[in-house]
Amino acid sequence: MPMIPSSAIAILRQVATDIRLSDVQSITILRLGTAQSVRLTPPRRFAQRREVGEGLEQADELTSVVGAIDMDVQAGDRFRADGHLYEVILVRPNRTIRTVALARVVQ
Repeated sequence: MPMIPSSAIAILRQVATDIRLSDVQSITILRLGTAQSVRLTPPRRFAQRREVGEGLEQADELTSVVGAIDMDVQAGDRFRADGHLYEVILVRPNRTIRTVALARVVQ
């Protein structure tokens, strides 16, 4: 598999930053207590269902949290945005261009 040239990575990082900053929100991850600039996507319903009780299942609506490559976020983190409390359930491991985490509304 060919390597991506560093010049292409720099361009992709700039494009990702421009997109993130075009609709930026400030969130405070409760574990850290400091604000971070991110872009939140509208919630999407995912087909993955989880059992929530005897014979009951629930499908989650997940929001993508897009941040800088050095964003300090991990699974289990919680933050408030748009009057809701969110919990990060997954942070995608590839942070070459940007950080992407998936979060669900918990309250």
